[in-house]
Amino acid sequence: MEDLRRQKKVKLLKNKKPKVLAVIPAKKISKRLPYKNIKLLHGLPLICWTIKESLKSKYLTKICVSSDCEKTLEIASNYESVILVKRPKNLCRPNIDNYKVVDHSLSHIEKNNNLYFDIILLLQPTSPIRSYRHIDQSVKNLWGSKCNTVASVKGPLNKSRDPNLKKIKNKTMIPWCSHARSVSSMEKFYIYNASIYGAKREYFKKKKN
Repeated sequence: MEDLRRQKKVKLLKNKKPKVLAVIPAKKISKRLPYKNIKLLHGLPLICWTIKESLKSKYLTKICVSSDCEKTLEIASNYESVILVKRPKNLCRPNIDNYKVVDHSLSHIEKNNNLYFDIILLLQPTSPIRSYRHIDQSVKNLWGSKCNTVASVKGPLNKSRDPNLKKIKNKTMIPWCSHARSVSSMEKFYIYNASIYGAKREYFKKKKN
């Protein structure tokens, strides 16, 4: 009976178009490269590549840029549909958890636009070679599935000792134990590429991740 109810719920979800928020985080100061998000890449500020592809998406309900940098917000304001979120100083510290940045934008936009999102995506400007097709595929893969999160990866890769290496089993990313004595040469391994992270809202709020 429980399985039948779950199947009906999944079917209902598939028939409903989700409300999706994409958050593009772009703080002013970076330890390694200050103002990196507005440095030019092929004639455009770095952040523009992520904004332009996001605007082509069929699935994104709202797109926001979260920044403490006036210049970054000014550049983003040239794109009419993009919501600007002024990030407070306490969310601009080094090594700040991305969850807090995304949650701040989520709360701000839901409150001011009377919206409730189903999925939240994190699209980092430092991964500019990301097509809107990748964004749409991520939403499609997540929505209506039993999974609570989605992430982009690169691979398949050869076996290595990288501690971040993962395997995909039953459509789920699982850690690969680097101390395994024997691994089949046919096995495929993957690693996060930091281009797309996403979560269903309930999971995001509950797990703070």
